Amino acid sequence: MLYLFNSMTLQKDPFIAHDGPVGVYVCGLTPFDAASLGHAFTYVHFDVLVRYLRHLGHRVVYVQNLTDIDDRIFEKADAQNADWREISDQNTYRFLSDMHWLGNLAPTIFPRVTDLIPAMIWHIEKLLEGRWAYKKNGHVYFDVASYSPFGRLSRLPRDQWLPAANRKGNHPDDPRKLNPLDFVLWQSGRTGEPVWDSPWGKGRPGWHVECAAMAMKFLGPTVDINGGGIDLIFPHHECSVAQSECITGKTFSRYWVHTGPVVLPKHSLGGGSQDSIRLQDLRHMGGNVLRISILDHHYAQQWIFDPRDLRMAKETDELFRQAWLRPDGRGRAIDPLPFEKVFYAAMDDNLNTPQALGHLRQIAIEIMRDSTRNAAGAKSFLGQALRILGVQADPSAA
Repeated sequence: MLYLFNSMTLQKDPFIAHDGPVGVYVCGLTPFDAASLGHAFTYVHFDVLVRYLRHLGHRVVYVQNLTDIDDRIFEKADAQNADWREISDQNTYRFLSDMHWLGNLAPTIFPRVTDLIPAMIWHIEKLLEGRWAYKKNGHVYFDVASYSPFGRLSRLPRDQWLPAANRKGNHPDDPRKLNPLDFVLWQSGRTGEPVWDSPWGKGRPGWHVECAAMAMKFLGPTVDINGGGIDLIFPHHECSVAQSECITGKTFSRYWVHTGPVVLPKHSLGGGSQDSIRLQDLRHMGGNVLRISILDHHYAQQWIFDPRDLRMAKETDELFRQAWLRPDGRGRAIDPLPFEKVFYAAMDDNLNTPQALGHLRQIAIEIMRDSTRNAAGAKSFLGQALRILGVQADPSAA
């Protein structure tokens, strides 16, 4: 049975599917810039989660949104004297190309915020009807005090809520707010920014309402697995829980899965001040190599990036390819069963991909050890396991 570490319970919970497809929602890209190694870390690991759920026999609806309106997009457009849609579209195209290069499957649904404004307006109207929100001068805010379990997901001490929210763009001195922590659901339009008609005047939705409304539209009132980078737990996911559970009275997400941060020591960047690596700057390594390097680090843990990780992944990639291409001998067959057991045990244990890859290295080494042995069964399992991880072993299929 698959166990996943649930950020809500802070323990590994058995994944128990309900009737119907498994709904997975992951917070997607804000395309103000090219995708980074941190993005790759999150979306490769969620891709493996979806692949493994399907391997286990579940039908999965995988929703990954695109936040195509954001202050950072508008700021970039102003700085480059460009149209905001051009900035968004260019970076979205690059992102999709990067995900394909990494071997990620396309999400079942890839919604853009700009295509679903009516769903967000409906969401806000329901919050106003229940008096969990209030309007002021063309803005609408969520009243955090109206939701007593606020803070349940992040477990942050109450005195840390406001500083943490402020670091993520909260404006505590906004005079329209009843409480400095209240977050915006709808904001009136500003000159040069896109706006949509609403019952409260022309404007656009706030960040936190966007994901909550899209998740509910495509996956219903309760999402099976929800997540993203660990930096989103507070305030973004905390705020998503609050507003959604106010509207439905139901648990917003049964499992919360969060990926760890990617840390770039200065020595790995040649002593520069850069705080991220763009995927396009790693293209020379090959998508398979970067994918293996990512999966050699557990999704829930911090990855302190080191260029040596890529060199080791390149060696692993070559080992898998050589094992796959090795002609079958006519001698005693290699028994894949012991390797199968430990591989699936690792995957069931909170998607322990570093351990799973280690077991696949062992069977690849065993395949290469003696060319006289029949490796058909071992190679068949190796190919199946690598497909679960999204790693390409057969060069003819690349």
